[in-house]
Order: sequence, then structure tokens, then C-alpha cells
Amino acid sequence: MQRDPEHNRYDLAVTACLRAAVWQTPCDTDTAVLTDKAFWKAAYRQSCGHLLSVWAINQGLPVADVARQKIQVFSVYQRTVRQNRLLCDLVTLLRLNGIETVLLKGYGLSLLYPKTEMREYGDIDLYVGEENYDRTVALIRKTYPQTYWFSEEHVSHHFLMQLDENCDLVAEFHNMAMDLPGMKKAEQAFTAFTLRELQSVRTISLDGIDIAVPSVRFNAVYVFIHAWHHFSGNGVGMRQLADWMLCLHELAQTLSAEEKQAYAHDLDRLLRRMSMLQIWQTFGCVIVRHLGLPKEEFLLYNASQERRGERLYRQLLHDGHGYRLANKEKGATIHSFPFLRPEKNRIAQVLFTLVRIPYDTFQLAKIFPHLAIRQFFGKIRFGVLKVLKKTASV
Repeated sequence: MQRDPEHNRYDLAVTACLRAAVWQTPCDTDTAVLTDKAFWKAAYRQSCGHLLSVWAINQGLPVADVARQKIQVFSVYQRTVRQNRLLCDLVTLLRLNGIETVLLKGYGLSLLYPKTEMREYGDIDLYVGEENYDRTVALIRKTYPQTYWFSEEHVSHHFLMQLDENCDLVAEFHNMAMDLPGMKKAEQAFTAFTLRELQSVRTISLDGIDIAVPSVRFNAVYVFIHAWHHFSGNGVGMRQLADWMLCLHELAQTLSAEEKQAYAHDLDRLLRRMSMLQIWQTFGCVIVRHLGLPKEEFLLYNASQERRGERLYRQLLHDGHGYRLANKEKGATIHSFPFLRPEKNRIAQVLFTLVRIPYDTFQLAKIFPHLAIRQFFGKIRFGVLKVLKKTASV
């Protein structure tokens, strides 16, 4: 996990600037680093590039290629306008056909940031539930016949539509909030939690359209599970942890002392059933120490996990968001071998699954060895069955 000291310096500077941007506090690192292109490379690896561009420009700080940065910020703004328009259209369409939705992540989480434009989001994720899933898929296919691409690759939990070739407008319709490959008991416990918590939602307004979003109780767990899902696969960025941190901050500001105590009790039971209490506490040590969440706002904090949290933090900086399998600084990776690329060849997909899962397990074992072996066998079974199922349907 050793990295060039210069890269480590930029990674640490990204964390410091992210902390300052999210909490709107003075930055405790030399902001002259913002004029270095290597800083921005590190920022985008952590999925923080847009957020820090908005922050730096609003603060009047000197940045590298300021004209280009402003163009990129404006481009994201334009895409967000299109995404929000599509979101309103989809919610309205489904509502007129008797299907209520819940918006997961996306625009709802952007409201937690000091400025909503700080949080760039990609897909539109709408939860429709198991009972409305088939009707939703049929309705979307009928209403958007010219859609660039439909995919039911992940039929276990969502249907995806892509409205343009550049992936600027992508929507996913979920019959379950999250699948956890290789963690069947955890997935079952979280699904039960989802069905219970999504019975009570909040409503936000976007361009005059009422949109349902999850409760703060649900988001505190869901956004964490989503970050874990990425970490156990191809790496998760610090921006995603900032999302989770702000959910926990909102939770702390919303619940009374008695409600916090009751919620902490329920949360402890849920995480134990999912075998994820230690993982929750380890990630918590990272956001408390490095992203600035007050310790009293993190439920179930455990100081005994702080050393593990430091190992996790170094791994997070090393991986970046989605870069674990394509880390050019580390030389050859799985993607260096063309015969393992899974784009079209079904046999290659099986080989890719059989090579990637041990690789992921090795990375996971550095931080959570107790979980790595158990998840290894579960992922092998899940991955191979998924590929075989796709092959049989062709």
C-alpha cells in the first residue's frame, strides 16, 4: 500500500480541503496546493474534484486552470438541470400511473451540503418496490422507446435506462434498495430494514414537483451500506464518506436525546445481524478523525477501532473511487490482461469474476480479515451464477 510521498501529500491535502468545504471552516493546509494539477488529479480520484472546484471558486482561491475549472463547473450545472428535469418527469409519469417512488441519494443528499451545487450526482435512483417493479419496467420501456440503452443486467435489484450516448442521463428503478453480493444474511436484514423504514418518507419540492426521499434514520444506514458496497468492490472515494457523514450530522441535529438512544439500540441490533458493527465503527473512526464529524454525533463510536481506522484511511486514499482495479501508479493490474476484459465474451466474464474476486478479497483482508473469507465464497457463488444466468438468457 506504499505510495509516492508526493501523492500522499496531495491526498492529505484533498482531505483537508474537503473538510473545510463541507463544514465551511478555514482550511488547515496551504491552499497554494490548489494551483498544482497533481492536487486536482488526486481530488478527482476521490470523487471530490467538482465539489472542491465549487468551493475554491466561491472562496476566490487561486486554482490550476481556473478557466477550465469554471467551464467544468458550468457543464456539471447544465447536466444537473437536465437530470432534475428528467427526475421530475419520471416521478410525475409514475405517479400518474399509480406508482409512488422514493428518490435514493442524488438530489436529496445534495441538500445536506452548504451549497447544493457542490454535490455532483450521476444516476437517478428511484425505489419503486417489488410490487411495482414489473409495471415500472413496462411503463418506462413504452414511454421512452427511443432510449439509447436499456439494461436488466442487474435484474436482482434494478432496471437501468440510459437516455443518451454520453451517460449524462441515466435512471435506475429499484425493486430493493441495495444488494450485498456474498453477504446473504446482511442483505436479508437490510431488506427488512428498508421495507420498514421506507414506510415513512419525507417530501421535498423540486421545480414544483413533490418528491419523496427517505427518512434521516434510513439514510444514515443506507448511505453507509452504499459506501461499503463500493469499498468491497472497486474502491470508494472520500466524497462518498462525506455524504454519509452529513447524513449522521443531520440525524444528530434531528433526534432528541431519547430518540438517539432508542435509535442507537436498534442500529446496534441491525449491524450485529448484518455482521457489520465493526465495519461501521471503523469507517466511523475515519470520518471523525479525518473529515471532522464531532465524536458525539457518531453513534456506536468505538475507540478500540481507531488503529484499524487508520489502516482503512490509507487504503481509501490508495484506492480512490472506482480506481482499485485500474491504479496506474501500481503498474500491472487485472485490466492489464486483455483476455480478462469482460465487455463482450461470456467466458471472459467468468474468468474476470474468478480473478477479480480473489483480488478484492485480498484487499479486504488487509482491513477486515474476519469478513474477507466469508465474503469470498459468497461472491464466487453470486458472480458465477449471475454470469451463467445472463448466458442462458442470450
